[in-house]
This record gives sequence, structure tokens and C-alpha cells, in this order.
Amino acid sequence: MDWRGEFYRHDPKLPLAAQEKLLKSDGRLDRWRVEFTGMHEHRVPALLTRPRGDGRPPVALILHGVTGSKDASYVRATSRMLLEAGFATLAIDSPYHGDRARDDRDPRFHNYTSYTNRNAAVQSALDSMRAVDYACSRDDLDTGRLGFVGFSQGAIVGTAFCARDERVKAVVLVVGGGNFLQMYPPARNPGARDRAERIAQTIDPVYHAALISPRPLLMLNATRDDLIPRRCAEDLFEAARPPKEILWYDAGHTGLPAEALRTVGAFLLREAAGVDPDREGLDR
Repeated sequence: MDWRGEFYRHDPKLPLAAQEKLLKSDGRLDRWRVEFTGMHEHRVPALLTRPRGDGRPPVALILHGVTGSKDASYVRATSRMLLEAGFATLAIDSPYHGDRARDDRDPRFHNYTSYTNRNAAVQSALDSMRAVDYACSRDDLDTGRLGFVGFSQGAIVGTAFCARDERVKAVVLVVGGGNFLQMYPPARNPGARDRAERIAQTIDPVYHAALISPRPLLMLNATRDDLIPRRCAEDLFEAARPPKEILWYDAGHTGLPAEALRTVGAFLLREAAGVDPDREGLDR
């Protein structure tokens, strides 16, 4: 029995009760603030941006990193690039972030310190599944051509989401990693170490990455990353199965060059949308 998968099951037929507010409309794009019901009755805020036109564009779901939001600058930059490539983008707020922030909760739920963190990580994956449900509810989006981009913590929790939701056709993990228990010093309290090991068994991406295959995976990582050690990125890549590729940039955790975004666009065009990126000017 796939006991980990039991944490990530969801019911796509639950009512979304979606609310949409148009924020911007011009000759180039339409942007809405969206809110829908995730799992466990959570309300999930999101930004949907769609290029203007009569066709049904492919879709990219974007998940921010720790302390970020659906409106973080790097999420917006990624959305702009993908919009120019012909994608609609959907970016959500993870639990304890953006419009869901809470003073009494630690947004760093990739830390294996509490079952509350574990539950928030699982909830983030379930919210992403419900975001796909929402995209599928619209007749102006082509969810048969759907890609995912996760940044940092979004890459960490997004691995389990993509592994468990086969509607995602291509996966990009930016400055993510796995096997994070190796970063924890031996606990003076055996109970704390036991708890961390149990949490890691449920949510650490190395236990989920292999299930992304046969869908293509691209990892982008930084050689001078001060938050995600190189060995954690390499362990996640090793846990994944082909087709997969990892690219290293001479940068810190938040300093990937503009060419990295173009690589994301070219990869999703080719692998999710089925479009030649050379024709779109996004070749690597």
C-alpha cells in the first residue's frame, strides 16, 4: 500500500465556490483575483492571468517560496515571461503566506519540527490540486497542456503535488532539494528526532520524486545557495527518474540570472504545451 499517497488524495468533485474579481484588462491580458475552496474547507486565494485572444492557452501553475506569495516579484516575473510565451498562469498563496498569513504560524513548514508544519505542507499540495480543479472548471483554458513551476519551498512541497497529480505534464523545480533530515543535528531529545523522522517520511520530496516520471522534470539550482545545500539538490535529482535534467547557475538562492527564466519558458513550451520554443524566441 502506498501509505504516503493516502495523505495526498483529494476529491475533485467538491464544490469550488469560486469567486473572481477582474483586476486588469487591456489589449494584452486579463488578470483576476480568484478565491476557491481547497481541501479541508480552506479558502485559497490566487491570481489568474490569461493572454487576450480567442484560443485556449496552456496553463502554468506557479508556487512561491517561503515568506513569498502569489504576488511576489519573482512570481510576477515568471508569469510575465510565460504570458509572452502564450501561457495562462495561476499562482496561489500557500498556507500561512500572502492573504493566508497568520501571526501564530511559522511559514517555514518545510522544517520537520512539528506535525502542524507537516499538515501545512500536505495542505499546500492539496491546494495545488484544487487549483488544477479550478483551472479545469474554466472553458477558456487548455488544462490538457499544464505545467508547474515551484520556487524553493514551493519546489519542495510541489514535488509531492506533481508526483500525485498526473494532470501536470511537465515540472520545473527552482532552487529546491530533498533529504533534508541530513541537515538536522542529532537531537538531544530523542522524541524530537523521532518526530522529525516521521515528518520527513511523509513530506520529504525524495520519497515522492520518482513518481513524476515518465513526465519530464527540470531542476534549476544555484552553486552558491546558502539555504539549499548542494547535496540536498543532488539527492532530490538522484531520487527522480528519467526524463530529468538539472542545471546549475553561479548564483545564490535568490539570484538566478534572467536566462534561467527563459529556460523555464522554453522547457514548458516544449514539454507541456507541445510548441517549438525556437518559434517563440525562448530557445536556450
